[in-house]
Amino acid sequence: MRYDDAKNYLESLKSLSQETLNLADEIDQLRALTISCTVSTDKDCVQSNGEMDKMSAIIGVIIELEKRVDAIKKIYWQRRKIVSKFLFTYEDEKTRDFIENRYIREKSIYVVSAMMDMSESNARRLQKKVIVDFGEYYDTIKDKIKG
Repeated sequence: MRYDDAKNYLESLKSLSQETLNLADEIDQLRALTISCTVSTDKDCVQSNGEMDKMSAIIGVIIELEKRVDAIKKIYWQRRKIVSKFLFTYEDEKTRDFIENRYIREKSIYVVSAMMDMSESNARRLQKKVIVDFGEYYDTIKDKIKG
């Protein structure tokens, strides 16, 4: 796997997680909208203009968004499992801690360097090494996984 592809793969955990949160917020807002709608029991007030019921349309959108969230979560957990297995290919605890904090816990390079009491430039060097190693690791396992 090329360096940029390995970097994007590792960083995709954060973007997939964020996308799931954004979609969940959107679903919550749509659900709140459906709950806030009132239903009239007055039979004389019923009107139809031939368009699809707006409530049904909103519920349809919610269902589609939930399917999308499920698909994203599936990809997220598959990738997280791969990164977690990769983490244990290292014997030294420092590198394992770096991978866990940077990619699994989704902390910034600045935060990870401070947590691990290392300079940001050393953290960036370690990150480059981890990305290269991950690319090589992924190449060895890619035939065994889907996606």
